[in-house]
Amino acid sequence: MIHERAGGLRVNPYGRWSRVVALDGLLLICRASLMLDMPPSAGDRDHFHGYDLALSLAAHARGLKNWTIPLVLVNASGGVPANDERYLRDRAWFERPFADSLPVSVPFEPPPGLGG
Repeated sequence: MIHERAGGLRVNPYGRWSRVVALDGLLLICRASLMLDMPPSAGDRDHFHGYDLALSLAAHARGLKNWTIPLVLVNASGGVPANDERYLRDRAWFERPFADSLPVSVPFEPPPGLGG
């Protein structure tokens, strides 16, 4: 992924694409049936930061697999500072239901059909 910052473009290499526990990203792709089967609760809809992590961790807890794939994207958002008030509130919201199950990891496993 390439993040756009005030000083220009910055490339963030996050390592090889493979199976991951959770996804924090600007593009999540899944079947519509998954979203219908795992709709966010009413309390989740007020949170921007962490919704992607919560959704992918919920999928992982159900035995589904999350994958990263090689896409070149330009993200015009520089993100927010780690002390941003909304970020901190949303982070606390995200951590509550997952506190007992984190940290967790999965072994390296390449996406189906892409080999190792």
